[in-house]
Amino acid sequence: MQNTNAGAGNIIEKSLQHLIPGYSGYLSAGEAADTDSKIRAHIVSSIGEMTAGLNLKKRAYISSLNTIAFLAALDKITASLSAAAETINYCSGASASFNFSSYDSARCEKLKTFDEFLYYSLREIKTVLSEVEKASGPSEFESIAVRVAEWSEKYIRQIKSRKDIL
Repeated sequence: MQNTNAGAGNIIEKSLQHLIPGYSGYLSAGEAADTDSKIRAHIVSSIGEMTAGLNLKKRAYISSLNTIAFLAALDKITASLSAAAETINYCSGASASFNFSSYDSARCEKLKTFDEFLYYSLREIKTVLSEVEKASGPSEFESIAVRVAEWSEKYIRQIKSRKDIL
C-alpha cells in the first residue's frame, strides 16, 4: 500500500526547493546544517520584507491627523514581526557539530514538517498583513496588531520547540 503522506511531503519539499534557493531537504545528514541555515535565512528575509512594507506605511501616516493611533498600532505589528525574526535568526540550529549518529529518516521527516509549518505560516501572516492596506482606522490597525502578535507568539513557540529535534 502506498503512503499518500509521503507523496504529499515530496510535493511540498519540491515546492520548498523551488522557493528557497539551495534548499535540499534533510535526506542527507551532511546537508542538515546548510539546509537549516537556508530555510532560516529565507524566513528572516521574508519577515524583513514585510517589516519594510509596514515601515513605508508608517511614513505615509506621518502626515495624518490620527498619526499617533496609527503609528502605535503599526509599531506593535512591526515589533511582533521583529521578535519572530530575531528568534529565528538567533535560535540554535543544525551546525557543523550536529550529532549525525542519531540522524534517521524519522528525524528528517520531523524537520521537514517543521520547515513546512514555518513556510506556510509565513503565507498566513502575509495574508493578515495585506489587510493593513485596506484598514482605515486605528481600531482596524489594532485588530491586525493583535492577530500579528498572536501569530508571532505561536511562531516563536514553534521555533523554540524545533530545537528539540536538532
